[in-house]
Amino acid sequence: MARCLMQLKELRIVACGVEEIVAQEDGAKAAARLVFPKVTLLFLCKLPKLKWFYQGAHTSEWPLLKHLDVIGCDQIEILISKSLSFQERVEESQLKTSIQQPLFLVEEVAFPSLEALKISHMANLKIIWHNQLVEDSFFKLRLLEVKFCENLMSIFQSNMLIRFQSLEKLLVHDCGSLQEIFELQGQDVGDPQAVTTIPLKELDLRRLPKIKQDLHIVICGVEEIVAQEDGAEAVARLVFPKVTLPFLCKLPKLKWFYQRAHTSE
Repeated sequence: MARCLMQLKELRIVACGVEEIVAQEDGAKAAARLVFPKVTLLFLCKLPKLKWFYQGAHTSEWPLLKHLDVIGCDQIEILISKSLSFQERVEESQLKTSIQQPLFLVEEVAFPSLEALKISHMANLKIIWHNQLVEDSFFKLRLLEVKFCENLMSIFQSNMLIRFQSLEKLLVHDCGSLQEIFELQGQDVGDPQAVTTIPLKELDLRRLPKIKQDLHIVICGVEEIVAQEDGAEAVARLVFPKVTLPFLCKLPKLKWFYQRAHTSE
């Protein structure tokens, strides 16, 4: 079964009690193929009962999607998945209770045109990506914004960094359980061959109380460490109470830690 919305360009669903985006046809057994050939924006906001995009086994295609926002959709199990039904995913998760399900679980190319991804107010989210993303998934992503995800443990796993070669701006705010941004376990950060280059221009980290003591920023195009808030005029106070080892290595475009007047501790 294939469903194709040929003319739809933007899909916005805001502040309602919807549990699924696309309803399953009665008696449907074959895996559904959901195609959105012209959609450039998907905006899901304040949907407290949303559980899945489509309940049955399915694949979905978003060839032109550039902007994806998922805000306050705390009951979502998996937003985009491989061709499994929701029930099968539940059975898998019950068999693997120690493994947390990611927001995106895909085995084929996902979002080949996506440039901006914003995730916020997702208190139950622990993992964003599946650790086996295929080569061209998210490879055009330029902006990643993650805010108010209280149980999120890390942003990127070490074996995934090569997928984000276009990432220029990374904002992470108010994630109370977050311990690390880039997981570099098993990598020698002093070896240029072992670390993936990411063309970051802006890295904005705020109110992350459990971030690990070592702050490593290595081999990227970041120009500043802490970004200025829009309209900020007062002298900023930057406090890093648990950092014992700041490590800045091979940052050829770094100009300053914080551009405006500030104190740091």
